[in-house]
Amino acid sequence: MIKKIVLLSLLFSATALANNKTHAEGKKMNILENQPVFTLQVDSYAIKHDININGVSILRDYDEDGQSSTNFPINHLIRSGKNKIELGILPAKPKEEINQNSSISIQLNVHAKNNPDIKHTLSTIIFKGGLENYIGSSSLSGKYNINQKLTTADDGIITVEDIITEKIHDYEGALKFSRYIQIPAPFPLWGFFESDELPDYDSMTDDEYYNEIQNLLDEYLIIQTAISNKNFDALSNLVSERNHELDTAFYAPTGTAHNNLISSLKDASEDNTLELVGLKKTYVNIIVEENNKIAGLYRENNTPAIALRFKSGNGTQSYDFKFRRKNKKWILTR
Repeated sequence: MIKKIVLLSLLFSATALANNKTHAEGKKMNILENQPVFTLQVDSYAIKHDININGVSILRDYDEDGQSSTNFPINHLIRSGKNKIELGILPAKPKEEINQNSSISIQLNVHAKNNPDIKHTLSTIIFKGGLENYIGSSSLSGKYNINQKLTTADDGIITVEDIITEKIHDYEGALKFSRYIQIPAPFPLWGFFESDELPDYDSMTDDEYYNEIQNLLDEYLIIQTAISNKNFDALSNLVSERNHELDTAFYAPTGTAHNNLISSLKDASEDNTLELVGLKKTYVNIIVEENNKIAGLYRENNTPAIALRFKSGNGTQSYDFKFRRKNKKWILTR
């Protein structure tokens, strides 16, 4: 049994459908006081890479020949205070040189919710395979303020730290670039930041490991059964933290995330071209996020545990649910 498998996941994006909130008339606000929306713009070419925000996976892309450009909303992963962005770079095969023509840029942007066309870049990590200093064209560290634009200031409210470069020892030739950014974000502390540390599943015996899978699987089976029976009222308690935090993160009216999730599950359950894929503990493995506080169950082909496949054989429709643990209880958090 292989207990440790490469994580391949995309965190869902959340769409906020909310009325704008206003401050007292005449009060001047910087962007961070005006319902900020933080996004991560990723542009890559011909390189394997993985990206985490505060230890939570945003993207795993192991196509060494492909080119992509993607924008991720990340309010639901940002905290007020110090945030960590991590970029992992892998050569095509262990011990090989990194492709000199490869490149990737990850750009942390922010815009006011009611003004998405005017965005400001807070920080970048830019990697270029052909440079002697791979990350030499990344943005500078320092202290900044932000109003109509980002400006340097000795007493700046935003602090961008130097990029830390490390080798990834279990994949020879791979590198990790980390950068901390201090931001006064207007969010409560999301639950996963205060979760229990998860155990070392790789050190467990098979019996211990499968008992752990079963404990987490019981939570997934609530979702699986709801889809099978088309009884989505049974999910209200299970998904309450996830949905509440998403609504808060993206300034949506209470119930928006819940309604979107239930509508999607309901549509999938009623789609005659789809069938629910069976779910047992022998079908999945536990994958733990980099922060060691969030975990999920994934099938051997790295797809999420909750999946419906097209009867025609042309792929699957999956739902990527992630859990945290507090006081020995699993809580669906993302």
